[in-house]
Parts: sequence; C-alpha cells; structure tokens
Amino acid sequence: MVDTTAVLCAASPLWTAISAGVAGLLALCATWWLTASVRAWALRRAVLAIPNERSLHTTPTPRGGGLAIVVVVLAVEALLLSTACIEWRTGAATWLASLCLALIGMRDDVQSMSARSRLLLQLLVSICWTLWLMRTTHAGLSAPSALLV
Repeated sequence: MVDTTAVLCAASPLWTAISAGVAGLLALCATWWLTASVRAWALRRAVLAIPNERSLHTTPTPRGGGLAIVVVVLAVEALLLSTACIEWRTGAATWLASLCLALIGMRDDVQSMSARSRLLLQLLVSICWTLWLMRTTHAGLSAPSALLV
C-alpha cells in the first residue's frame, strides 16, 4: 500500500511550488474575507481601540482583525500536520506557540496589557518554542541549554 501523503510531500519541486502558490493564494483570500467580516462585526458592536500613548493610529479603530490571520495560520498549520508534510513534534510545537501568541494578543485587545508584560510573555513563548525545536532537532544543542528544556 502506498502512503499518498508521503508521495505528495516528496513530489517534484515544480509541483511543490505550484501547490504552495495555490495554498498561499487561498490563505490570502480567506484572510482578506475573514478580516473584512471581523471588521464589520467590530464596527457594528463598537469594539474599538481608542488611541493612547502606545497607539499608531489617531482615530478609534476596530479591534480583532488579527483574529482572521490567526484562524488562517492555525488552519494551515493543522492542515500541514494532518498531511504529515511536516514532522509531528515540530508542527505541534509551532501550532501551540502560534496559539499562545494569538491568545496574548487577544488578551491585550480585550483588556490592555502593559507593553512590558506583553513583550515578556511573547519572549517567553518564543524562547520556549526555540528551545523545543533545538531539543527535538538537536541543532546546536549544548549541555547547559539541554537542562532548561
């Protein structure tokens, strides 16, 4: 019996490039549509970011647009995991790190966090993800850093 996912993942470079291009275009369209939907919902419900000292904008702006990007990114990562085109532990760690970063952003949208707290949490997630990848891929892992994981 032939494993079709292994065959698809090991396809020719041209087929891989075409598949990646089509997937990227579909992800772009889904993100555009979802962002417009979330923006319309936020405007109807008056879910707005009021400008403050950390803001780049000067007028109230709808919140939650990142939700569309997060949904598409997590869906694409889950699809890659389900097709076995990426190694399970690496893919699962990346999916979990993406989810954690999205939850930090959502928490900041719902109830503002200080810039320092948000940065520290994002750094913590990124460091944990990097150490996990180093541990699972054995890429440049030294004895002292092995103790941290």
